[in-house]
Amino acid sequence: MFTNSLSTMLRCHQTTLTRYTDLLIQPRRFRYKKKWATHFKEKTHCDRALEYFDVFYKPLYGKLWPSIRISLLSNHKYCALVNNFSFVENTTKFLEKLGCHDIIQRAKTTEPLLHEDSVERSKISDISESIVENTVGSDDSDVEDHNRTNLTAFLPVKKVYSSKQLQKKEELEQSVYMPQNIALKVVPCSISALPEHLKVYCFKRGNTGTFPSPKIHKTGLLDYFLLDAASILPVIALDLQCKETVLDLCAAPGGKTLAISQTLLIKDIVCNDISYSRLSRLKNMLRFYIGDFENNFSLEFSKNNGCHFNEPFFDKVLVDVPCNTDRHVLLSEDNNLFKPGRIDERVSLPEQQRNLLVSGIKSCRPGGSVVYSTCTLSFAQNDGVIQSAYDYLMQNSNIDIVVEDLQPLFSCFRDTFSFYRGTRFGELVLPSLSSNFGPMYICKIKRLS
Repeated sequence: MFTNSLSTMLRCHQTTLTRYTDLLIQPRRFRYKKKWATHFKEKTHCDRALEYFDVFYKPLYGKLWPSIRISLLSNHKYCALVNNFSFVENTTKFLEKLGCHDIIQRAKTTEPLLHEDSVERSKISDISESIVENTVGSDDSDVEDHNRTNLTAFLPVKKVYSSKQLQKKEELEQSVYMPQNIALKVVPCSISALPEHLKVYCFKRGNTGTFPSPKIHKTGLLDYFLLDAASILPVIALDLQCKETVLDLCAAPGGKTLAISQTLLIKDIVCNDISYSRLSRLKNMLRFYIGDFENNFSLEFSKNNGCHFNEPFFDKVLVDVPCNTDRHVLLSEDNNLFKPGRIDERVSLPEQQRNLLVSGIKSCRPGGSVVYSTCTLSFAQNDGVIQSAYDYLMQNSNIDIVVEDLQPLFSCFRDTFSFYRGTRFGELVLPSLSSNFGPMYICKIKRLS
């Protein structure tokens, strides 16, 4: 009996040892050389974003795309927004010693240009149609593989699409902007002067210098705030006047909110964001720059869905919507919108942006202004949203709006920014190696009734 038990234990031990050895020494058909494995490297979220941009942006921007592409992949350029609630004179002297200049003051001394003829709109429509024809795929990798063309030839008319194919088809439709003949008028810009107290320092064009970290002075406040200089343009477009009430509909992370406060013009500002954590970070940031802001103006924080605002309580409304965030998705894997699981979120962006803009217009008093802005090159999320919002308002409300032409105003900043002339309703800052700001789209809408 003892012998049988011992033999049984030996057989079990031998079986276990054999299985363990099989795990370590795999059959030849499952082994491959390390250098072969490198060819099967999984695409990163940033890789997917770049392929997407090559598909949708390259045909639209043509010869400009190589320059834009390499700029987006290069180090971002920043500016220093001087804090008017700290020691302004000391801060400006320090920034001037670094070799920086105030782009607001430079713009004031630059003659505006007459409106330049933009790209023919029919060309944009033709390009959009060609993207649709050449991007619809027959399998899950078709949209990602931008080297393939005329993929519709592989799709039978009566085909049952998989859920992923339907997702990508819907994303394609939402990513392409088809200009339409609508009655939305574009009128001359009403802005006569740039903000007197706004101070924004940049290195000269072509200078890729960096700023030291801001310092806390005796006031307990930081001396300047670092941000993309193009983020100042939506604030300038608001044309803030003394004692006005402002709604920042999608306020976090807060750079534009801080710039609005630095104009020293506003009476009340409501900072709204749907995310509690983002709103908390915004509050903490403002404490380091404004401090006891109740002595300067009234500041209110609101955690709501921006689409729920519809009462005309505000003189000016800033609608800086969530978008593709082109530069971020190319450089950071963290919270990347091009993660495969977030395709539904990408597809829903234009509709969400339209709804936010409509709410912003409804929240604006007749005679007031709304500024819509994004940090993407997407035509569908820029001019396309303006077109969609106007169409929605015409069908569902009695609100009448016009678009103000910002080109003469922003032409004063031509020494700082590179602008694209192919837009229909707004102005678009293009990234370039010598002036690596943006992208930033800005459109000013005036509510008439």
